[in-house]
Amino acid sequence: MTMKKTMSFVAFCLALFAPVAGAYEYPLQFTPNPGYRGLVVAGYQFQGSDVVGNCSYYTVSVSSVKGGGGGHTVKHYDQTCMWDLHGNLVSVTPGAPVVPHPLSISGTKTIYAIAANGDTTGSDSKLPGRGFVSTQGGHYTWLTPMNNAVLKQVVYNLVTTLKSDGDVPISE
Repeated sequence: MTMKKTMSFVAFCLALFAPVAGAYEYPLQFTPNPGYRGLVVAGYQFQGSDVVGNCSYYTVSVSSVKGGGGGHTVKHYDQTCMWDLHGNLVSVTPGAPVVPHPLSISGTKTIYAIAANGDTTGSDSKLPGRGFVSTQGGHYTWLTPMNNAVLKQVVYNLVTTLKSDGDVPISE
């Protein structure tokens, strides 16, 4: 295999596995209706390979009445959401779940559930109105220097060095 093909293959593999090997804490994704207020997004429990929690908010609309009087209407969206372990929204169901007692509070994070494998879910005040799911996984740093030299087109071995800086060690 030529050096160019080898480097292309390595770059392809890194691009392919970067989302898996990258950060392992994901925000719980949810987009409320325009004009929302009081958004609450939090993971409360693990259900199989999904996270179940709250995705509630309300909207206020102003109406004018003939004769100068006006009023407003508040509409509540109390909902239960389900997300996958990467924080992607899977489903929305009417009716908000009961807020459980936190298992722990660490800095800005409130943890509501811990799975048997160590995954956690909850809410983070650094992420306004957002919950999170933190999954165990490998994360690595590329230590091999990246030289921008023009390489000769000959066959040779390329040795790379990766360092584990995540939850799971890198094995050969």
